Amino acid sequence: MWGPRWREIPDDVGAISGNREQLDISEEEIVRLKKAQEVLRDLASQLLAFAGNETWALYAAKAMRYDPERAASGLIGLSNRIDTIDPQGRSFHRKAVKEGLCIRDDVVALL
Repeated sequence: MWGPRWREIPDDVGAISGNREQLDISEEEIVRLKKAQEVLRDLASQLLAFAGNETWALYAAKAMRYDPERAASGLIGLSNRIDTIDPQGRSFHRKAVKEGLCIRDDVVALL
């Protein structure tokens, strides 16, 4: 079984206080979270493989301002935070994906 799901509790000024509360979610939701985590990590590994093995294609991608390594880092970060309700933490990783893949602001809302 996967570990517990948590919600980060912000302090009085809205920063993460380090305190968390456990969320009650169903087995079905746990399976969906696990599948989403696997998909994000698989995509991140494909981006890292591309960046590490496709030298000339990577030059072309970087010339068009794509950064697959940054996007992969963001996807891995998202996968690690997927079972935690923490909007601040996820926004950092979403920004990395957005910048690494040159995604428009209106599309990023789906992440």
